[in-house]
Amino acid sequence: MERKRIIQSLLFLLQLNVLIALKDDPCTTAKNLPNFELRLKAFKIDLARGDRPICDRYFIKEPGEWFRTVDGNEMVNNRTTFFECGTQYSIYMQGHVPSSLNRVVNRTACVIPSCTTKYNIQLKKCSNFTVYYLPRPSSCDQAYCFGFGENGIAPNITTDKPTVKYELVKSAGKTAAELSEQKLAFKCHFTPVVDGTNIIYYKVFWYVNDHTSTIFASQAVPKERLPETYLRGETGLDSIKLNIEISCKVRLYYHPKGPPGPSSEASEKFFAGIKPLKRVYEISRDNTTVIEFKLTVPFGCMYANHNDPYPLPCKHWISLTTPNYLKCSQGIYAVDRCGKLIWSRNWNETQTISIKHKNDNNYRTIQTFEVHTETEVRSNGEPFWDGVELPTVFINVSEGSNEWKNKKCEAVSDPHMTSFENRHYESQEPGTYTLYKNKDPLENINEIQMKVTPCNYVKSGNYEHMNQCACGIAARASSDVYVIDRCPGTVPFYFGFKSCVEDSLNVMKKVNDEHDYEI
Repeated sequence: MERKRIIQSLLFLLQLNVLIALKDDPCTTAKNLPNFELRLKAFKIDLARGDRPICDRYFIKEPGEWFRTVDGNEMVNNRTTFFECGTQYSIYMQGHVPSSLNRVVNRTACVIPSCTTKYNIQLKKCSNFTVYYLPRPSSCDQAYCFGFGENGIAPNITTDKPTVKYELVKSAGKTAAELSEQKLAFKCHFTPVVDGTNIIYYKVFWYVNDHTSTIFASQAVPKERLPETYLRGETGLDSIKLNIEISCKVRLYYHPKGPPGPSSEASEKFFAGIKPLKRVYEISRDNTTVIEFKLTVPFGCMYANHNDPYPLPCKHWISLTTPNYLKCSQGIYAVDRCGKLIWSRNWNETQTISIKHKNDNNYRTIQTFEVHTETEVRSNGEPFWDGVELPTVFINVSEGSNEWKNKKCEAVSDPHMTSFENRHYESQEPGTYTLYKNKDPLENINEIQMKVTPCNYVKSGNYEHMNQCACGIAARASSDVYVIDRCPGTVPFYFGFKSCVEDSLNVMKKVNDEHDYEI
């Protein structure tokens, strides 16, 4: 029994050691070097055509990583020249790939042109591929160079400048229970090349927002299989969101794994998504305006039956997802349900969202508001359409006519009173008077009161008169009350807030004037 336990323990330790060895074996852990198809020796870039050199500083982590070969392409071991291997300064290997399996060997890798800059690399021959330990280059644009599996002649021609087009492609469900649906596909459109009797293979490279790295590089295929080069959800779009700029390039081959010809010119960038027709709108206080935007590509729908010629209509929703001051209840809000419903049949029409500035009754309004919009997340459909953030739209709000701004009500001396409407009144009796009182749309009371006291007795002949003077004022805005009281009996005189709850009153004493206040 004891012997059996010892044997089991030894077997467990042996298994554990094997697992650890597999975990640490680069033949198991090495990954593919990004843009491998662009770093072949015969792959020459042309900066005049807009080609961007590969820089492995962006793809290799410090201090270095293990990478594996693809399709039998080994690292080039003869000196390369400028602009080969998809970069400006290619890195080639001194020495050969080892013939024996599972042995790590050291080699030197040189940066052209003179090998002044060099790196210590390692190689290990695995069953049917080789792994390389590649240090991170010290500068750009340096990239490691590899050969091609099939020798042959590279085409010296290329296509015309391609253009990006789109179409909805009918796609069957993955199972019998799943409905067929339309899926968005982008096509790199160009004129096929005729080169004598040679069969031409086309390889399409897709880029998003720039030409630095590909989101998808197709296989080299004959023109009959060009739909395989389309950019779709499964070839890269599902990993990103729309509202992107898409472009493509094409290279020709005489053999799918042979050396490539020169790159075509890059297509113009195509904006795919939803864009506002304007980024800035002007609106007067408490008024409405309309934001306009347009889809540049359609979204697909489901088919009731696979053989139906047309899909069922479907919809998408664009919502306002604004900062706190732009919720539907205040500031800027959408008049119609906080967003816009778009039907598939009307996708290419100009879409609108009516928005309104809701007056918050403050004396001064915020001058500029941001409007943020985003597509909803649906239960079906392609994910790159969901949660797409549209460019921010800015709403500049003006005060409008300003007729109510800077108006004054006055009470001077006797007092002679003037209302906000510029009407004149007289009152020669002491007491407390209401000069102004009003309720705003939120039922808040705004009020101004004045206190009058006898102040100067005048006698001239048979004429006797006691003048009255304004000695106190109280200004109320909702729950806030500010009082200035210099009336007889008030000791000491009072200047200040009787109530300050909402902080809606702004009181300023004029510079160098103890008798002039602005509320």
